[in-house]
Amino acid sequence: MAHYNTIPGAGITYDAQGRPVTAGRAKAKSLVVSLRIQAVVSVLAAATVVFISLSLIGSFIKYTLHYDSVYGFIPQFNLDTEGNIPTFFAALLLMASGFLFLLIALYKRSVKDAFVQQWFLLACMFMYMAVDEACEIHGLVMRPLNEFYSFSGAFHFSWVIPGMAVIFVVLVYFARFFFALNNTFKARFMAPAIVYMCGLIGMEMISGAYASMHGEANITYEVLTTLEEALEMAGLVLLIRALLLYIQANISDISFKLPAQPDTQI
Repeated sequence: MAHYNTIPGAGITYDAQGRPVTAGRAKAKSLVVSLRIQAVVSVLAAATVVFISLSLIGSFIKYTLHYDSVYGFIPQFNLDTEGNIPTFFAALLLMASGFLFLLIALYKRSVKDAFVQQWFLLACMFMYMAVDEACEIHGLVMRPLNEFYSFSGAFHFSWVIPGMAVIFVVLVYFARFFFALNNTFKARFMAPAIVYMCGLIGMEMISGAYASMHGEANITYEVLTTLEEALEMAGLVLLIRALLLYIQANISDISFKLPAQPDTQI
């Protein structure tokens, strides 16, 4: 056991070997971060509403006043444009969801839960989706598909075809996992899934059908794409709420530790 001695009045502490010990090592402080779920959800929901409003304002200015940029405002807040502030926010929501899934997975592993693999897989899926949102990887799928066949109508954005196949496989794989949840969390996880899928696939097909008939350079198309992104963001906010409530109900304490390294002598 280490022994510490402090010189009165000097404020310096020495260990048993006579080496000075920093204040941080002598008396480590713990950091406690307290989160109010309702406050977190309210902030995320408010940010979502702001981004939707700014995108709609930009579309209105673009197609009624015929300004394309307004010092970068329109492209920077257009929900149908990649690499801007709303895209970063959507990627952040996906990454936060993945991180919360990871926390739950680590806890489930510690208690040897039967569905550890599913929780880890969900964490990986959402973290990948965050990268895809930021880099638009799914757009690469459209190129070979469009070269193979000229899609139109609801499949104008051809990535939804492999997208629906992936979703079907995911639903089948996670069915047993989902039905093992209690009824409260079945509803809490189902609601964001439905809202998100309505935007990701449903509105994507509707906007694709409209674009194939009337093109993308009109305010109706931009309103449709804004609604699509709004549903996706709303679904993610609901998912984050559900995950935080799940953690609150099942995990009594979460702590992060950085073990102190032993002193080395030269």
